[in-house]
Amino acid sequence: MPFIMTISRDDPRALPGDRSGTTALRRSTLLPLIVVASIFPAMVSTVAPAAAQVTPPASFTNNPALLRETDIDKINDRFARPDSPLTSTEPEVPVLLDQTKPPGNADAIQFPFKGFELEQPSPIAQAAVDEIGKDLSGRTVSLLDVFEAAAAVGRRYEAQGYFRPKVSVPPQKITGGTVKLRVEEFSVDRAIVTIDGAPAPSDPVLDRVIADVKADRPLSHAVFQSARDRLKRELGLSVTDLDSDVEPDHSVTVTVGLSRRASTAEERGGIEVPPSLSHDKPPMDAALIRFRLDRLEVAGVTTFGADVLTPLYAGSIGQEISLADLYAIAAKIRGRYEADGIVPPNVEIPAQSIIDGVARIEVTEIWASKVVVLLDGKELPPGDLLYRTANRVANVQPLTIAALNRHALLLTDIPGISIRSITPPKGPGEIATVELARKTFAGSVGMDNRGSQPTGIIEMMASGSAAGVLGMNERLTVSHITMIDPEEVRILGIGYDQPLSSDGLKLSTYFSRTLGKPGANLKDQQGRSFGSLFTASLFYRFCQLSGQVAQRTGV
Repeated sequence: MPFIMTISRDDPRALPGDRSGTTALRRSTLLPLIVVASIFPAMVSTVAPAAAQVTPPASFTNNPALLRETDIDKINDRFARPDSPLTSTEPEVPVLLDQTKPPGNADAIQFPFKGFELEQPSPIAQAAVDEIGKDLSGRTVSLLDVFEAAAAVGRRYEAQGYFRPKVSVPPQKITGGTVKLRVEEFSVDRAIVTIDGAPAPSDPVLDRVIADVKADRPLSHAVFQSARDRLKRELGLSVTDLDSDVEPDHSVTVTVGLSRRASTAEERGGIEVPPSLSHDKPPMDAALIRFRLDRLEVAGVTTFGADVLTPLYAGSIGQEISLADLYAIAAKIRGRYEADGIVPPNVEIPAQSIIDGVARIEVTEIWASKVVVLLDGKELPPGDLLYRTANRVANVQPLTIAALNRHALLLTDIPGISIRSITPPKGPGEIATVELARKTFAGSVGMDNRGSQPTGIIEMMASGSAAGVLGMNERLTVSHITMIDPEEVRILGIGYDQPLSSDGLKLSTYFSRTLGKPGANLKDQQGRSFGSLFTASLFYRFCQLSGQVAQRTGV
């Protein structure tokens, strides 16, 4: 609650034409000192008799921070978390833990769509996005439509006989209706090969097979199947294990387990789940691939006991199900985490041979032992405020959506800071990376017709700010408001914000000087007015009432 003390002093000097009893003609100096501390439960106010002065436009003076929170900021906040469908010309795709999945409010954010643009050129992807974008062009679409279109690009690859790529919608401001897509094709850059559990020795035939697989970019199912046939025919090796992973540099590493003793899934009457860069998305014709599920192994779960997750799939045990049903079970497991307020893990159907009714689901719970913080590409030391703020989520198990939301919000509360990307840890307890950007300088100009009649209906304003130039994560703001006739009202302001702790404590100060000579019905009075305002506020964010950062930004 705020503690407010206001001191008002009449200027004893009288202006020519000043009339006694007309308080609007008195020159006054107003010096309020406002100290806001949420730890105080009461508000005490002492106010001396007010000396009237020309009132600055209410649309600005109601906010002590003046132009530090503009209408544009409020509109952008609605775009980030709309309560109802909202059409924008420049919506933003937020930072997500998984940029292949839409944020929860994706269907509410709509915009006029023009087309897709690829981050990296690819003939196959370009043909797919051109065809898909043609149906959407010229329409008002939602962000959900965009993410569904991205998933459709992956299906186009499979329809043409290629392994499914990872297609994501990176964080961006959609300008002019053009949406950027990131397509990471399944092209093998590195292969780790084992034979019966031991590293594979050098062999000319094996080396040629691997070289042919690496050369096929993107990898097609035909080349992959040909490689398997050659290994069996020429070396007597069966593929018993397959796994794929996207490295931080976006290259693809494939781990291949071979055996001279084990038979293939087909030979034992089983089915094969092929490798993929999107293990949570079923392959084509998954609904047509059926098998009897006798046992389901769910690996990697530490948050819940078996009694919590088993009911999600108990009805499928001993039944004939499709491969699509297995992916649906994985989605239920992920949803169970989200329902309990825990950051949803990666729940995947890895490449495997389903033999004798035994299938495997891998759960990678998300928590990090350390968060590496990059600011404009430069790694920050542990003592930096941004580093300390980001690492407040380190070693939190289980990592909740509320905790991730809060600390992502605290990062963006630091002046000039925005989150560019988040790379979750590859495994539980490993290192996560958050990439930040700082907008050092910002400015705005504007005009509106919300002024008062004595001071003028038309208001003009300009503001500028500098963030972090002193190396203390601070922000300095200057602003100027005036009317068409500058003598009517001029408000000059300067503000300073300084974060004090990694948990959101912040000091904000603001000083303004108002000069005015009213017109309209007070013109004949020839009155003049001036005033000064100083505020000092301590802010601490106790709770977050809205916003979805965790599984969607959004960190």
